[in-house]
Amino acid sequence: MKHGPVLHTVLGLIKGRGVRSDKWAYHLQTLPESHKVRLIDDPRTGSLCRASQALIEEIYAKYGKMSRFQLRDLTHTFPEWKKYFQEGAAMTIPWAEILRCNDGEEMIKSAIHHIELDEYQYALLEDDNGFGRYVRP
Repeated sequence: MKHGPVLHTVLGLIKGRGVRSDKWAYHLQTLPESHKVRLIDDPRTGSLCRASQALIEEIYAKYGKMSRFQLRDLTHTFPEWKKYFQEGAAMTIPWAEILRCNDGEEMIKSAIHHIELDEYQYALLEDDNGFGRYVRP
């Protein structure tokens, strides 16, 4: 997008679409015709694990004082942004590319391993018709 990358799910929520749009609307309000978002109720962090809370706090400490345009300009320096940006188009930046550009090769290998393991396990549970078999725990 023109002003920087946005998660597809978040963009859908901003536009009032998505699986959790009701929860979004309870805590956040999209201002008409602007795509600006305003906090209307504290979403609390009770369901977040401590590691997620710590990561949010770390990111806020580093970037929380930046304006939206400073953040935009920062994202425009990212190699993955430069590689995938096309004027007037919403391009998907593959997660592996984001990790690769941030020295995340080990994370990529781990994620691929877990995906392959999940696919293998699901294949074992399917019968010849593509339906899951009952497997005793």
